[in-house]
Order: sequence, then structure tokens, then C-alpha cells
Amino acid sequence: MRDELQAKRERPKRRKREKRVDDQAGQQEQGAVEEQREASPQGPCPYLGLVDDPSTWCMFTTAAHRCYRHGGARPIALEVQRRLCLRSGYASCPVYLGAAAYPRPPLERAARRLVLWTAAVLVAVMLTVAGILVVTNTLASRHTRSTVQGAIGVTATATPNDGSPSPSATAPSATVPPTPSPTPPRIYIVQPGDSLSSIAARYGLDADTLRRLNGIPRDGIIYAGQQIRLR
Repeated sequence: MRDELQAKRERPKRRKREKRVDDQAGQQEQGAVEEQREASPQGPCPYLGLVDDPSTWCMFTTAAHRCYRHGGARPIALEVQRRLCLRSGYASCPVYLGAAAYPRPPLERAARRLVLWTAAVLVAVMLTVAGILVVTNTLASRHTRSTVQGAIGVTATATPNDGSPSPSATAPSATVPPTPSPTPPRIYIVQPGDSLSSIAARYGLDADTLRRLNGIPRDGIIYAGQQIRLR
């Protein structure tokens, strides 16, 4: 009976020892695998993984690949994957060797230089156009000033200095006859928007006269459809 109790007490301790031994063996095996992969760089890079699984990678370039060299999951350009990560050349990768970032691919560097050159050319063109506009405006203003000065000199030369009045060459102006006002009717029907002033102006009458003829006070109002005496 005592032996059975002792065996039950020792069973959890034995299980913990066995689990500790298994964990140590697993860590040693994993470390040996990583050392072997690093020692024989056949590709892919040991720090290559997927965005959701650091221990899995694809045999082709994909945007789902990530670099876990510095702990975090960092995106990798497809060109870098093709040249370094998926081949034995990863051993020469600056990030694998300890750098913090990948070198720019040649295509990206060329595109950046193209953008910079394009921006420089555009700035040069804009400055050239601005200079041409300034010069053109300056020449135009000088030409206008000289033309005005020449016209003033000609006018002063043509004006006599003896004090005699010069003959006037003003052409006789034609007299425009005034437009006759229409003959007002005896009764006018007020339309929407009419007022005593507008009605009087239309027929050449006086607003006060219309008020007296119709008995409308000065502050009185008229309404559409009302009959107004005009004479």
C-alpha cells in the first residue's frame, strides 16, 4: 500500500522530467537544423517566411513573403526574392549579413534617377519660359512708352504758338428727336408688378396727379386688377 502511494506521488515529477527532456531535445534538434541550413546555403534564406507563418515559404516570388531577419515581418521586393531570397545567393544578402535594409534594385534606382531628371528638366523649362515672358513684357512696355512719347511730340509740333484759335473740325451732331410717350388710355388695369410711379413713367404722367385722380393717399398701395384713371 505504501509503495503504491509513493508511486503516485512520483508520477507527476517523472512526467515533468520527461517533458523537460523532450523540450530540450526538440530545441537542440531545431538549432541543429538551423545551423545546417546556414552552413549550407542552398536556398531559400532561413529567414524567409510568409506573412502569417514565419516557418513556411513558397518556391516562387510572391508578395506574401516576409523577411524575419531582424525580428519583425518586413516586405521583400519581388526582384530581391528572385535574386537572393530563393537562391543560394542569399548568403551575400546585406540584410542576411546584418544590414537593416535591402539594397535598391537596379530598376528602382533607374526609375528614381529618371524622375529626378524629369523634374530638373521641367524646372529648367519653366524658368526659361518665365525669363522669355519677362523680356517680352519689358520690350513691349518700352515700345509703348516710345510710341506715346512720339505721339505727344507730333501733337506739340502741330499746335500753333501764335495764340490764334485753330479752326474746329467738329462735325455737326445730329439731333435725335425724343421718343413720344404713348397716348394714355382713360382707364388702366393694374398688372402684377405695376406701381403708380411705373405707370406714370410709362405714359409720361405724374404720380401725384394719378393719386389725386384716383383718391389714393401717398402711402396707399394698388393691386393687380384694379382700375386706375389716367385722365
